[in-house]
Amino acid sequence: MKLKRALSAWLSSFLMLGMMVIPAPLNAVETFNPTVLVVSYKQLLNGQIIPHASGSGTLITSKGKVLTNAHVVMDEELNQPLDIFSICVSQDSQQPPICRFTASLERYDEKIDLATLDIKSDGLNGTLPNSLPYLPYNHGKTVGEGDSVTVKGFPASGGVTIHTTQGQISGFEQSNGYNYLKTDADIDAGNSGGTMLDAEGNFVGIPSYVVSYYQTAGRALNIEDAATWIDSNQGIEGISNDEAQVQLHNKLKTTHSARENGSVTLNDYPETYVKAAEGWNFIDANEEGFVLQKNDTAMANFILMNDDQIFTQDVPMQELVDLIKIEWANEVNNSDAEVVIWNEREVIHMWGNNAENDTELHVYVIPHGYTYSTVIYFAPKLDMAEYQADFDSMLNSLDFKATAVEDNPNAITNVNLEPLPFTLQTEQGWKAISQKNSDRIILEFAKDSALLEKMEMIYYDVPRGDDQLSASQSLQLELNQGVYPSFKSDQLIIDGMPAWMYIEDQSMFGETIKNVVVGIMDPEYEFQLTLTTEANQFDSGYQALTNTLKNFESKRHDVNSNWSGFENGEKQGEYFFPEITESGGGLSDIAGHRYEDSINRLVELGVLNGYPDGTFKPENTVNRAETLKFILESLRIMQANNNQEAFVMPANFNAFPDVDSNAWFATYVAEGLEKEIIKGYPDGTFQGGNTVILAEALKMALEAHSETPAIQVWSGETTPWYKKYFDSAYDLYLLPEGLNDPSKELTRGELAYIIDSLIWYWPVE
Repeated sequence: MKLKRALSAWLSSFLMLGMMVIPAPLNAVETFNPTVLVVSYKQLLNGQIIPHASGSGTLITSKGKVLTNAHVVMDEELNQPLDIFSICVSQDSQQPPICRFTASLERYDEKIDLATLDIKSDGLNGTLPNSLPYLPYNHGKTVGEGDSVTVKGFPASGGVTIHTTQGQISGFEQSNGYNYLKTDADIDAGNSGGTMLDAEGNFVGIPSYVVSYYQTAGRALNIEDAATWIDSNQGIEGISNDEAQVQLHNKLKTTHSARENGSVTLNDYPETYVKAAEGWNFIDANEEGFVLQKNDTAMANFILMNDDQIFTQDVPMQELVDLIKIEWANEVNNSDAEVVIWNEREVIHMWGNNAENDTELHVYVIPHGYTYSTVIYFAPKLDMAEYQADFDSMLNSLDFKATAVEDNPNAITNVNLEPLPFTLQTEQGWKAISQKNSDRIILEFAKDSALLEKMEMIYYDVPRGDDQLSASQSLQLELNQGVYPSFKSDQLIIDGMPAWMYIEDQSMFGETIKNVVVGIMDPEYEFQLTLTTEANQFDSGYQALTNTLKNFESKRHDVNSNWSGFENGEKQGEYFFPEITESGGGLSDIAGHRYEDSINRLVELGVLNGYPDGTFKPENTVNRAETLKFILESLRIMQANNNQEAFVMPANFNAFPDVDSNAWFATYVAEGLEKEIIKGYPDGTFQGGNTVILAEALKMALEAHSETPAIQVWSGETTPWYKKYFDSAYDLYLLPEGLNDPSKELTRGELAYIIDSLIWYWPVE
């Protein structure tokens, strides 16, 4: 159900806005502070917009031009401008600002870190005022060392209202070719793009968090440099997103209407109505839900979220109760949950104390067929009795047109949604629903009566063109995030497109869970379809996943030609999936073994490998040839990560009479000799089949990795000869408990642990 994840993402979006609006109506006279709050929105692949970040800005013309920092308007992940912006204005310094206007990006310049926005519409009544309050930027006034200044903005440390700090000019400096004012006035994250005023109220600088990370020495760009940039029309021109602008206008209008009327009807499924109790006001409202807050406190809230995530049908409610209690265990102290009857339907009620502050929190989960609504209300623990009647009033006023047995009309089996560049049909018994409030998830899938069996599809913007990633490169990037799969492959084909897959095991809610992740390399995006299933349901779950992907059809094909740019020239309609059984395709004999994690990590890195029958045999002893291979393979990976040249096998290698130059381990022997890791026996042989003892393995491993700064062995002589290697091993924690006999014949599992421990000391590039 993933309720907690959904709630966290949803609340962060809502509360970004919810704490930035004031419940009182606007004054008739246009009087508000020219320092404004800028909230940026990102348009998702499914067309919806969600709040992304916020910063400060300054109105610099009566027609609605706003000056701010470039990093306030940028998507830092994609390094491109965001889509639409709301401008929130303060009429009363003791109240949060009203997110009133929509604005589009006029132009931006990352070098000077400036951007200008143009106000497009009034989201409350649709018409722009004839003239807006503003601060001239080209007045010609300057400030000197010791002059008093005031900084205005909306920093994170300043709460939800406009924040004013005072100080003086403490000096000047240049950065990146531009002039900055140094000040002891407090500047914090969120001040970016705000306003610095001199003692006469002149706009003299733009605070910039990019250079203002010193605790008591803030930085502000000199307004003269900003004025030169503004008047020069330098920078990159912004692109107006009309679709996003209309959406944002409607969002702001819905919130204002709810505030004015004291009630709201949300028309999207499940079509929700609520009436505010006396003294409560809407601080945000849109089709995904609303936030109500008591006038005199920010600590009492009533929140509804109409979730777009899939809700599994026909699962006993008590199982869902247990799941919710587990999900909330770390967030709510002394929590409890039960099934109750509310408005003639079964719902789940959970309550407890918030783990971070002294508040009492209640959660109601209200199913609607394949989705659900979540109601959250909270107040200071000591004051809950005072607010309970209001909470009950608003809870009882809630009205959903959907009933408990209704099937969500948005839950579909045939996915053909614009502007998604593909279609697919779900497996029998599964349904999908389009996400509207998630940054990356575009579809969620659920199966009837399967609590922990889910699928979800996410997307990433991937640079394609000349620098397009191959399936193998994309898979490696994914694995570099700390994924240690039991199976991986970069040879999948899905409707002619390259794809990859890995399987990872984990524990969830006391069950062994398998995650199967498939990445599809679309020309513009990368789509990932993830299956989560209990281990004993893996075979049926994997079959559902592959059947769904066999119905994945891209809308980008030219049916008369092959895909261009893909290395294998796959064609439309081609599909290939590896055959995977319930074991997950991994090693069949290491589950529960003491060194399972180390073995899996090294198999993933390509250092170790199993036998052809799918086993690893972790208790088998390891011989000299195997040990040398495992150690040098780990060394080669580290060298490749640091762009070091690979070892080249010398021509006509014949150092040992018992090592044929064509033997599988001959290259490792040659490299071991060159690096002085190994020596032959007195009779001149290598004897690769001899079992390795612990002392020999430590010497080989530590000498091989001696180029790593953190892995050092004393250059002197000790008695016995291996003492210095054990000294280093103990210092580096390379040996597991109980492994300390130098003459012990080493097993494959023990060698895996030692090498895995060495990897932690590799330099990070």
